[in-house]
Amino acid sequence: MIKVLFVAAAVASGVAQGGTIDSKNFDECVLEHMKGVVSDVAARSINRACRNQFPDSVPSEEISRIPKLAVDKIAGEGKVGVNGAFSGELFNGNREWVVHQVIVRLIDKNSATYRDYKADVKDGAKGEGNLYVESGVQPLSKGSFTFEVFSPPGQYDWYLLEGYGVKLPE
Repeated sequence: MIKVLFVAAAVASGVAQGGTIDSKNFDECVLEHMKGVVSDVAARSINRACRNQFPDSVPSEEISRIPKLAVDKIAGEGKVGVNGAFSGELFNGNREWVVHQVIVRLIDKNSATYRDYKADVKDGAKGEGNLYVESGVQPLSKGSFTFEVFSPPGQYDWYLLEGYGVKLPE
């Protein structure tokens, strides 16, 4: 098992650093780096590394609504700042979902009115040049999101209404 994990980490590291094969998109990256791979662990690592290297070319049809039981495993905190933007941090407590977007319900405590907002979720891990990797939040990882609030300043409650992401292969 340790040998398999070492091989998976080495392969994924090669993909993340560009490897020796010049992939042009997510699909090519996966096809080129999966040759000879027989381990599920290695396959998942390659898939994640290719997603991180080519976040814009991940097939959008793979992104789907996350089931409610999985959304319930996403915990977080957030608030509306003085600049009128809501900033939140979350922890993806799932083992099988990469979270790409969330729908947040923001409830005004004074009027009990609410509004739903859609936000892209950024991975909490730092990438090259200290920029956040914008490929979704991997399982058991932290991330953040921000959106502009179209409501007057006030006090708000919030919760995650929905989530969208990619289910990892089993």
